[in-house]
Amino acid sequence: MIRILMMGWLLVGALWGAPGGATPGSGGSHVVEDLQSKEAAAQWIAVAPRALANALEPLAEHRLKSGMVSVAIVPWEAIHDPKLKNGLSDQLRSFSREMARRGGAKYLLIVGDAATIPPLTIGIKNSPVCVSDAGFVSDGDSGIPDRAIGRIPTSDEATVRAIVERTITYETDTRPGGWRRRVNFLAASGGFGAAVDSTIDGFVSSFLDQDLPAEFDLRVLRPTTDPPFGVEFGKEKEQILDLFNSGSLISIYAGHGSRHGLHTAVSMGLTRPILLTPDVERVGVRNGSPFVILFACDTGQFGAAARGGAGCLAQSLFTNPKGAMAVFAASENSHPYPDMLMAHGMNERFRKSPDARIGDLVLAAKKALGANDGPFREKVDKIAGLFGLADGERDRLRQVECAIYNLFGDPATKLARPGAELSLRIPQNASVGDSISVEADASVADGASVTWTLEVSRASAPLHNGYPAVNDRVLAQAAGEMRGGQCICKFKIPKTTAKRLVVVADMRGEGRQSVAAAGIDVVSKAK
Repeated sequence: MIRILMMGWLLVGALWGAPGGATPGSGGSHVVEDLQSKEAAAQWIAVAPRALANALEPLAEHRLKSGMVSVAIVPWEAIHDPKLKNGLSDQLRSFSREMARRGGAKYLLIVGDAATIPPLTIGIKNSPVCVSDAGFVSDGDSGIPDRAIGRIPTSDEATVRAIVERTITYETDTRPGGWRRRVNFLAASGGFGAAVDSTIDGFVSSFLDQDLPAEFDLRVLRPTTDPPFGVEFGKEKEQILDLFNSGSLISIYAGHGSRHGLHTAVSMGLTRPILLTPDVERVGVRNGSPFVILFACDTGQFGAAARGGAGCLAQSLFTNPKGAMAVFAASENSHPYPDMLMAHGMNERFRKSPDARIGDLVLAAKKALGANDGPFREKVDKIAGLFGLADGERDRLRQVECAIYNLFGDPATKLARPGAELSLRIPQNASVGDSISVEADASVADGASVTWTLEVSRASAPLHNGYPAVNDRVLAQAAGEMRGGQCICKFKIPKTTAKRLVVVADMRGEGRQSVAAAGIDVVSKAK
């Protein structure tokens, strides 16, 4: 079959006068028509209709300048041949696998809606048929992707150009900002019953406290009137928009969803909407464009375009000029059990690889679904037991999860997180009333400012109730300046019931930002 496909590609290339490939770094055209050329098997490949190729040239050139070994824009018309018996999506999968066999396609970007470049249609036993791009980068039969993939889910040239410009600006604008260390978390009610909901809530709280690096500013909102993270009934939408528009590095939603909305559970197994697609028009991120992760059903159901239908909530968030830098969302029903596995896998890569690209995080999330061991998997499997999920059902859900979650955005996009070159020295423990000295070290020129904060840990009881005050964990603040690669700050431990405090240092210079954090246990004074 590969041989037949290659003959089809060569025929199409000959008809269009294939130029034989682009010269990397030339600043000229990066369009590659000859699929047998070495240029076609580039590290970063964008597949797009010829009509959109020019709109992608600035992004391809930027990818070369920002670390990619080679790039290529491959016309969709050069890949598919309507005369061949296998479907259009199968031809794209064969192309991707062939380029990978030749050492390329580490990052694959599809540009076009589902009607223009169809996704794969996946059917898993006892599950609804779903649309998926994941299979395009899966080189075996497991369904687990081997490479990173994303999609710009529109065929409108003006929108593509705007997304390209936004992506380049996101990666090249190095001005410091609080949004770079901010992670937003919108947590709706599950409605699975008191026992299951409380177990999941406790698990997620522990996960966020222990797994998310302490230097990141976590902001939580729950669409409920219950303290401490709740909001007044009827004002959820305004507060959700405020949370989103404040800007962040990452914005996470966990809860119920539909193709056109986010929902929270109410009594008797029902849900009510808290944010709908028309509300996305009011999204206008002031600083920073977040990577949005929607752990919810159906919010990424982009396949309707192939049938002449409208898009989905995730598409609206992504194509909004002041919306998300990238969106990771499900095209069908998802489940909390595999959601937690994916969240852990993504966060592990986030913690260990500060320079990871968004596609790398998604790849790590999906590979976590295939991991069969480890203490985290054991904990999540126990929670799965609360749902009554037997081993076979867990296997099915993990397969489904891998297929239904798709990335909107360039998978090669680097998260604009602060640098990690700052290190702290801090006492291991102290008592209320003690004065402590903390020291920051970094190989930077004199003059960089340092903002110090002494905060209660995320595991401690909040200092306030209700959004947004509940997210203020700061007990004390100070300012300093780097001199001789060092900055020293002194704090007096205030009266507190918290058992653990965190010192955060946020260093900023011209076009440079670095953050670090260290914990200190609060102990009783020796008598």
